[in-house]
Amino acid sequence: RNPDHAFANYILGKLQSDRKEYTLAENSFRKSLESWRQPEILNDLAYVLEKTGNIQEAETLAREAILLDPRLHFAYDTLGVVLMRLNKFDEAKESLEKALSLSEDNMEVYLHLAELHVLANRKEQAQEILNMLYENRNKLSMDDQDKLNEVRKMADSM
Repeated sequence: RNPDHAFANYILGKLQSDRKEYTLAENSFRKSLESWRQPEILNDLAYVLEKTGNIQEAETLAREAILLDPRLHFAYDTLGVVLMRLNKFDEAKESLEKALSLSEDNMEVYLHLAELHVLANRKEQAQEILNMLYENRNKLSMDDQDKLNEVRKMADSM
């Protein structure tokens, strides 16, 4: 029983993040990173920080994750979402498209891309992706299905 065990803290952080216990997850990921600076942990901490509004640090960590492993598709997805929150729509699109080039069937990334198009006022592009997502909604988590409905409503009110 080692409370400083890096991998154990990472797994604990993943579980906490999945349960939306973001403050606990942040603490666990930070503890893990103290002795084990892995791109997956950096990305997961960036994800949690984006959820809690610490956007600047989230961007820094997502970029570091990509530097450490440029094939980590979910780090490009995280960076894309972070950049979208910063209204850096062109950079966000680039990052999300890179994520799709590495994981072309990832419905969650398509959902983020649809949201980006809505926020960037590109209704036609958003609708095209949203239609595809509705056809494949069974591949989305329940949370992402809720997000899909939310993004669809945003697109419909444009």
